[in-house]
Amino acid sequence: MIQRKDLLHGRSSVTAMFLLLFLVTFNACKKPEESIGAAIQPEDELLNLFQTDTLSLMVSVVKEDSLRTDELSLGLIGNYIDPKIGQSKASIHTQIRLSAADVDFGTNAVLDSAVLTLIYADIFYGRKAPQRFSVKEISEDFYLDSTYYSNREFATFEEELTAAGSAIQEFNVEDLVYLADGDSLPAHLRLRLSDEFGNRMMTLPPEAYLDNETFVDIFKGLKISSLSEDGGVVPVDLLSGNSRIRLFYHNDEEEDLRYDFNINTQCARTTLLQHDYQNDLAGLNDLESLDGSFSAFVQGGSSVKTRIDLPTIYDFNELGSFAINRAELVVPVNDPNNFRYPIQSQLFVLSENNEGEAVALPDQLGNGVNIGGTYNSSKEAYVFNISRFVQRLLTGEQDQPVLFLVSNNASVSVNRVEVNGPELENGIRLILTYSE
Repeated sequence: MIQRKDLLHGRSSVTAMFLLLFLVTFNACKKPEESIGAAIQPEDELLNLFQTDTLSLMVSVVKEDSLRTDELSLGLIGNYIDPKIGQSKASIHTQIRLSAADVDFGTNAVLDSAVLTLIYADIFYGRKAPQRFSVKEISEDFYLDSTYYSNREFATFEEELTAAGSAIQEFNVEDLVYLADGDSLPAHLRLRLSDEFGNRMMTLPPEAYLDNETFVDIFKGLKISSLSEDGGVVPVDLLSGNSRIRLFYHNDEEEDLRYDFNINTQCARTTLLQHDYQNDLAGLNDLESLDGSFSAFVQGGSSVKTRIDLPTIYDFNELGSFAINRAELVVPVNDPNNFRYPIQSQLFVLSENNEGEAVALPDQLGNGVNIGGTYNSSKEAYVFNISRFVQRLLTGEQDQPVLFLVSNNASVSVNRVEVNGPELENGIRLILTYSE
């Protein structure tokens, strides 16, 4: 069903008319495919410009596929419960590497403490509350040149490496951390590790310190996670230079000595992302998709995306002589100013090919085209220019009449946004501007 209006002359058309009746009334012949326009023309150059936003849209919420999370500079840590989506858990797997080879801790070296620091990289997300953190040693091989996805979990030894009394921490992403020696570090998660762990690292066999290749073969890496149900998730900068394990120690010759195990670009690293859907999305634990007619969601962290099917788009080919001048997908947001669950600053829109593989829209790839997708606070919506996509659908150059709204930073964020479904008055809609 198409309802149209004449943008230049104020001429109103018959509303609520089926497309076929519209065709018989206005156009008796079908124009060849190549007549469908390819450019956005200025409105004052068009004699008969019409617009419709009444095309049927079928919207659903679907599970996101697993994402590559290996070798990124950022990792996610923490757990939180979203009141509409459910629980999200984020854990980090990473190697550590020697800061210097052939280290000699000196005569009668004594550990003072071992501390893990992870520098915060962005805003806190979720409900701010203390969490119990866990650090365990990975027990299986972990390779820099392998590909790891967000659902990959590594086996670990049972021993807990956090020191007694230090595992419970609350994210403070704003304040500098002042150290006992007067130095300061950017805001970070700081976990004291057990003396048993620190002493073991200082008494590894000498060959462990010959080079990094030997070291990571002996010590595979660490899994860092939260054992709490809720409390928030935050990205950390694994490559900051201050994300590391530091041993503080002394020996017979010197006090206040330290040795670092670094996290750097040569470390294999990946983020494990897990979701337990609850409340509005509880059905996704058993189903692949849920109806989004009234409400749909996009969440990063390999969680959910919004699917938009265009079941009647090909009816436009019956119009005959016409040209698509503009196609705008408008995605209004519900509750855009929720400070605890801040919406994403930008969404991406993708389609898929006949094999079901995600593909970029031609509007994203075309020179001089701004596809949009940045949140527009005045409209409280994301707006996408998908003119070329629609044109190519109608000429048969584009495979599938389907769109997916996905997070722009899905691998390093669990931010979510709730969007209004097409059944709401201010819901998702496709605005087509065309000329005869």
